[in-house]
Amino acid sequence: SEYKSNRSAMPDNMQIQMGLIYEGLKAFNIPIYTKQGYEADDVIGTVSKRACELGHKVLILTGDQDAFQLVDKDGCIKVIIPSKGELAEYNWDKIYEKLGVYPNQVIDYKGLRGDTSDCIPGVKGIGEKTAQKLLAKYETLDNILANCENIPENSIREKIIQGKDMAKLSQELATIIRNLDIDFDFDSTKIELPDVDKVTEFLKNMQFHTFIRNINSILSTFNKSETTAQPVQAQEQTSSGCVQLGLFTQAVNQKLNESSNFEYSSDLIKTKEDLYKLADTLKGLKIFAYKIYADIENAIHSSINGIAISYNNGLDFENDKISYNPNCKTSTFYIPIRHSSIFEQLTLEDTLTVLKPIFENKNIKKITFDTKNQYNILKNAGINTKGIVFDNILASYVKDSSRNHELEVQALEHLNHSIIPFIEPNKRNPIKFTDANFNDVFKFVCDEMASMIELTRFWIDNLDENELKIVKNIEIPLAFVLADMESTGISIDEKYLSELTFEINEKLSVIEKKIFDAAGFKFNINSPKQVGEALFNKLQLKTKKRNSKQSTSAAVLEELAQDYEIVRDIITYRKYAKLKATYTEALPLLVDKKDGRIHTTYNQTVATTGRLSSSNPNLQNIPARTEEGNKIRNAFVPKDKDNYLILSADYSQVELRLLAHISKDKHLIEAFKSGVDIHTLTASKVFNVEPEQVTKAMRTKSKAVNFGIIYGQTKYGLAKAISVPVWEAENFINKYFETYPNIKLYMDTTIYNVEQQGYVETVFGRKRYFETELRSSNGMIREFAKRAAINHPIQGTAADLMKIAMVEFYKKLKEYHLESKMIMQVHDEIVVELKKSEEEIVKKLVIEAMELNQPLLVPLVVDINTGVTWKEQ
Repeated sequence: SEYKSNRSAMPDNMQIQMGLIYEGLKAFNIPIYTKQGYEADDVIGTVSKRACELGHKVLILTGDQDAFQLVDKDGCIKVIIPSKGELAEYNWDKIYEKLGVYPNQVIDYKGLRGDTSDCIPGVKGIGEKTAQKLLAKYETLDNILANCENIPENSIREKIIQGKDMAKLSQELATIIRNLDIDFDFDSTKIELPDVDKVTEFLKNMQFHTFIRNINSILSTFNKSETTAQPVQAQEQTSSGCVQLGLFTQAVNQKLNESSNFEYSSDLIKTKEDLYKLADTLKGLKIFAYKIYADIENAIHSSINGIAISYNNGLDFENDKISYNPNCKTSTFYIPIRHSSIFEQLTLEDTLTVLKPIFENKNIKKITFDTKNQYNILKNAGINTKGIVFDNILASYVKDSSRNHELEVQALEHLNHSIIPFIEPNKRNPIKFTDANFNDVFKFVCDEMASMIELTRFWIDNLDENELKIVKNIEIPLAFVLADMESTGISIDEKYLSELTFEINEKLSVIEKKIFDAAGFKFNINSPKQVGEALFNKLQLKTKKRNSKQSTSAAVLEELAQDYEIVRDIITYRKYAKLKATYTEALPLLVDKKDGRIHTTYNQTVATTGRLSSSNPNLQNIPARTEEGNKIRNAFVPKDKDNYLILSADYSQVELRLLAHISKDKHLIEAFKSGVDIHTLTASKVFNVEPEQVTKAMRTKSKAVNFGIIYGQTKYGLAKAISVPVWEAENFINKYFETYPNIKLYMDTTIYNVEQQGYVETVFGRKRYFETELRSSNGMIREFAKRAAINHPIQGTAADLMKIAMVEFYKKLKEYHLESKMIMQVHDEIVVELKKSEEEIVKKLVIEAMELNQPLLVPLVVDINTGVTWKEQ
């Protein structure tokens, strides 16, 4: 009964998908063999035995050394195990080198020493060396058991005699069955290309967009010749002699595009005459789509490779709205600039000279894909783009933030159209866009541009009124704000960071010595494996968490830290090591040589909540309101320290205020309107004391539940957060809901609504979908979805408020021709590089922008700090 009892059950999500896995294998014409009541090893053992009997050579690719027993002395069967990025091949002798026994002794070996990974007990007290020694002398387990009375070593003899039955049982458990009754057809093992229709239908239904794009390389081993037996017309070879995308890829894409049903013309612009003609056409249009193809390093470094444009005479822009006539054909154009595979192409200077007045004309409206990057690319080339009224990536993000928003994915999902890639992906030696076969690039670009027009039509029909407003009034204007913030950049004090690194190194040395002294030996504190070995194997620390042995996750260490000082020191060590690696050492490496500033990238279409995130560096992860966080923030400074300061404008408790607004709880609304500290007031109501009688401990508990409620915190989560028994946490939550009854009503109503309609939305109509999570058979996943559903209207609305405030503040800075600039947005905070002479006006403008004429039932409050660094006051 203990056999493999340590194995986790198949995850629910995987169990649900097993049917789909079978469906996919069948679509790819890959046979599946199973046998109810037996293990996969038994099927492999049976197939390998039959194959040998038919004269085939067999290679078993596995991660399980149990298969070693299947290897034969004649070399018919070998085992391949992935190891450190390579495939290690094991034959008869190699297995002996690894285990100290031959393959035909593996089950006897396990019968003696057992196998902890499978909970096979073996003979108690018999280990690896003893088992090897016995098998070297007696060859088989049967011989050992038959001669056990004659074993000279007393202790070994007694152990074997006592463990006879367990040895035989263990041997049986370790034995792979090789005579299963399965109908294995060797003819079906021949590799042939699968049926195009079946593969296409499966990949499309599963939304395996990357598989579709990479289908040729995925199926490259299905046929040894460069062409396939499929009845499709072959393409010619490229000028470089490389075969273009395979016939199977063509067939799949052709199948996918059968129902997309849109046509377009393609024109190559390679002479000045062509360019002038295109420009004249664009000047007469109300709206067109564009995309700049460029190599991008960051906001201030980009190199334009080509410019693509498309338009459709059926698209119109009137009364601030896009409309369309579905019967008009799209025209696409590509202006190559830096392609190595064609001789005749325009220079960047000539191209931009002609197109600059069009891009800067606000009355000629534009559609694009990723406004922020597109704006910065042209800005670096001296063009200030105006008139962008629609963006397909932002439309996709607003509709469903959890989806993949790539252009190719959108085309496949919403238009049933497969954009054929310009080159087959090769991760080891990627071919650059500018070096790829130009005919393929040209087709790809024009296909993307036609798809952009069609997607614009799609989104006009499929975004509701609120979603269209979010795209038009929040996300597109915000893209320009973020573009300017990225290109402005941030200054840091490199000398200070160097000193901070030195200080952290000294702290790490002290903590390291303390850890080693406590342990009594040295180990690599940065290695989770070595920390696990030290804590659990050598020091024998015990954790209460199930299935956490050897785990050094933060949760496990936090639990251990309650009882062991060495673990508290390891947590402290990790904290300082992370600060050093992430900030004090990393930030100076990100300083751009061009202007001496760091140019982070704001990710506008990543966070499912609607919030912004940032990368290179990730500014959102700087610890807030901690000593360590302040030390990092102290490194962010104005470049011109004589004339500038850093201003920070931070929403005060915005999510709690939004909870009051959305729940309409009159007691919470009154609490915020009174101006009294909300945590103290909550504590006074819950503990039934006057506000002045609230202790620090009372306030701490109230603060924990105030913020925990926003995230749907359970009684167990609260108990852990404030270190009280679960019953006490439950009582506290119950008193809280008695104090603020509408909050409980809001939470219950939200859960009911999300279960009925599958989504929740912010005050502004930004939706987040939870159908998949709520359908999960895993209760933890369903509960997470409910907690996230409670949180989204609050956190998502906070994100919307911040975005609107940023847009408003940006407009005011421009309107007043101020030299102060927004340089960062982190959490609920806007950071400004403030010109000293503009301090009063900027403070006034940022407060007005963030208060937004007070749109809530409770006041929005903004905390302002200024200083020589970004350090919190």
